[in-house]
Amino acid sequence: MVIASRARLADARKILRKRGNPSLLNRYRLDRQRLACRTDRRALILAILQFLAILLTALALVPGGAHAMAAPNKMRLPQERYLAVQQIYRGWALAGIAPVAAMVADFSLAFSLRGAPAAFWPILAGGLCVAATLVLFFIRIWPANQATDNWVSTPPDWAALRTRWEYGHIANAALTLIGLGLVVAGVLAV
Repeated sequence: MVIASRARLADARKILRKRGNPSLLNRYRLDRQRLACRTDRRALILAILQFLAILLTALALVPGGAHAMAAPNKMRLPQERYLAVQQIYRGWALAGIAPVAAMVADFSLAFSLRGAPAAFWPILAGGLCVAATLVLFFIRIWPANQATDNWVSTPPDWAALRTRWEYGHIANAALTLIGLGLVVAGVLAV
């Protein structure tokens, strides 16, 4: 039997000592140790979830942040140079793993903290911001990649596609940054 409050634990200890029954006292100690182990395990899992949520959300910010930082300089480039610069993004498709992993970590952490509203709501909102970046990617950025064959060819409306692609990444970075701030705020509220 696990007794929750400290006062009741102290009372139980006194009773067990008066009775002089060592098996009951040992059972009480074992129950208390099991409760401590269970509590320690939960605290460890929560700490790991917190770490992963912050780390993965920060990693999700890296590609969008890089695009946002480069956008002002790239927007001034003529067509041939812009297409040449775009080739540095070959292989960046793997960066799409980070927002998906961040979203899973954020929602898992929010679910584990559903009983603590001060932490739950900001973390859930942060996860929703990261989810919105994926929606934004497939609505604004992916079509531009497809229309230009990943910036190998230039259709007649390439300048409009460039604007759509660059500003899509800037919005993506802003949403991810807001999401990261919300996740950190939620973790600090625990």
